[in-house]
Amino acid sequence: MDFDSERLLWATRVSTWPHPVPPSYEYWIKWNVYDDDLFMRRMDILRSFWDFLKPFFATRGYALYEPVHPTNSLCSVLPPKEPKPATTQIHPYARIVRVNAEEQLFDLRTPLAVWPARDAMGQDVIIKVVSGKDEATNELKALRYLNSRSAREDPRNHTIHVVDFIELGEFVFVVMPRWDPAFRHEFMNLNEVLKFTETFLEVFEFLHDNRIAHCDFIEKNTGLNAVVNCDIDNVPGLRDPAVAKYALFDFGNCSIYPKDTDITSVVETRHFNFYLRDLETEQDHWNPFEVDIIFLGAELQFLVRHIENFVPEIGPFLEKMTNVDNPKRPTAREALQEFRRIYSGLTSPQLSQEIETAWWTNGKSITKAYAYRR
Repeated sequence: MDFDSERLLWATRVSTWPHPVPPSYEYWIKWNVYDDDLFMRRMDILRSFWDFLKPFFATRGYALYEPVHPTNSLCSVLPPKEPKPATTQIHPYARIVRVNAEEQLFDLRTPLAVWPARDAMGQDVIIKVVSGKDEATNELKALRYLNSRSAREDPRNHTIHVVDFIELGEFVFVVMPRWDPAFRHEFMNLNEVLKFTETFLEVFEFLHDNRIAHCDFIEKNTGLNAVVNCDIDNVPGLRDPAVAKYALFDFGNCSIYPKDTDITSVVETRHFNFYLRDLETEQDHWNPFEVDIIFLGAELQFLVRHIENFVPEIGPFLEKMTNVDNPKRPTAREALQEFRRIYSGLTSPQLSQEIETAWWTNGKSITKAYAYRR
């Protein structure tokens, strides 16, 4: 049976399934339900729907991960026994890091809009519902553009690759390589920290040049091309710039504007979740492109500013990005240019300097010995 016939058959099965079906795309993503019973019922429905779709995704070559606790809707999942993991991984798929005998555990989180899987070649992927079928969301529009040939030819396009778009019934799913969060693992030297920083500054210059504001830069929306058991943090040796790549994902909050838009004049009134970055503001209207710079600066301070004793300029640079009251906040292009000026002023011996700090918080650098409790 060809894919179109298979999809039609499964669309019919979904419409006639005797159990509750997610009624809309919003049902997958709106998880701020404050009634515990209602919340768990929603999670049970989504969990059972993923289970129902296992045979469908199998026809597309994707074997869904299996729950560790089959009756728990919010739990960890493990790769299927078959197919076996690929012995080598080629970009855009992540390096598999087996630091112990455990399989590649993955924690399910709310909302259950994503589920990990393994493809027929043994490569680990993430399947995510990103839109309803009738009206494309901004996330789907952004992902289609970002994965077009012209966009992928731009070396600044450090966004996660989409390897498959799948329509089923009322929903559109995307398939992406599984990458670990980019903030999790240990930096060994100064150059690794700076290359990490440059990558995310580049991707925001690229997005803003294409009139896309991400509006949700935070640790969980970043990726490093390595897969490690989700219970294991701070693995050393994963960030060598020769092999390490970083990516931005989750465009569920993004804004898209026409290519001729003057992005300095854009204003939106909506909830931007400043509090998730420990930022305070009473303002309810913001330029979304400035929000990107503020959030980028705030998150980079945590993982980058601890090198300030080696690179004194990095602190003021990040503060200028993060300060919500700064009327002269740099654009993405200006921030990247300023950072490259700082970066280019460092010598090779300085860049290879080993670092003993892990992150920066509450105005001070935290040592690896304290952070990792080794």
